Parts: sequence; C-alpha cells; structure tokens
Amino acid sequence: MKHYQYVVGITVVVTLLQLVENPFKIHKWDVGATLRRLKTTTDKTANLHEVESLKDLNNKKNKAERKGQLVVIYFFTSWCEPCKNIASPALSGYATDYPKTMFLKVNTGTRKDIKKHYSVRSVPTFKFIKKGTNLDDVVGADMEEVKSMLDQYGK
Repeated sequence: MKHYQYVVGITVVVTLLQLVENPFKIHKWDVGATLRRLKTTTDKTANLHEVESLKDLNNKKNKAERKGQLVVIYFFTSWCEPCKNIASPALSGYATDYPKTMFLKVNTGTRKDIKKHYSVRSVPTFKFIKKGTNLDDVVGADMEEVKSMLDQYGK
C-alpha cells in the first residue's frame, strides 16, 4: 500500500513539474481550443470584434453609428455547429468584403445579459442596425440572406 502511495505521489509531482516546464506538452487538447479562440478574437479585419460586455457592445456600436456605418451583431454559442461551421467562417469573409460595416460577435453562452437585452432566442442570429434602428434580423445560418441584407443596408 505504501509503495502505491509513493508512486502516485511521485507521478503527481513529476506531472506538476512537467506542467510548469511546458504547459502545452501535457494539455495538448487545450492548445487547439486556445488557438481557435485566439483566431476568432484577433481577426485580421479591423471591423470584426468579439464583445466582452454590454457596455463594450454599446461603445463599439455607438462609434460605428457616429461614422454612419451599418452594425451587424452576430449572436452565437460555442456548442452551435452551424455557428462554428457556416456562420463564423462566412462572417470573417464578409468582414473583409464589407470594410465599412462593423461586425460585432456576441457569445450568448457567456454573455446572457446581452442575449436578454436583444431578445435573442436562437443562434445563430444576425441583427442589422443603422442609426440606432434595428433594420432586420436573420435567424439561422442562412448566409445568402445575410449577404443580401449586407448588400441592401451596407452600401
């Protein structure tokens, strides 16, 4: 029994030392998730932002509206397959194609206050706002409809 406790104790100490020395060596599964998260929050486009709070969203929205820009708020969650596989990649492309439109991303899994404030009931949801007025909504990953709205309101 004591031998087993000794081996377990050494294993824990060695694992902790390895973790301190190289945190990515032990937790390889976390690296991919971290890189994906970094990729979505540090997009190459200056007009695509993931918001951290309702105040942050309002500041970015107000800044865009002062410039007369269309604001598209994209509501998603980390577990939503259509969000991950269809809407998010397309939105990154649209942010490049429509540089005069401000795209704001809201994770409704972590930002429930914003979800409630905008009465979002399903993800993905896109809200198109200009001059403080909600022009239109697209619920679901209908990216052709989103593009149509961008063409209609974003030009």
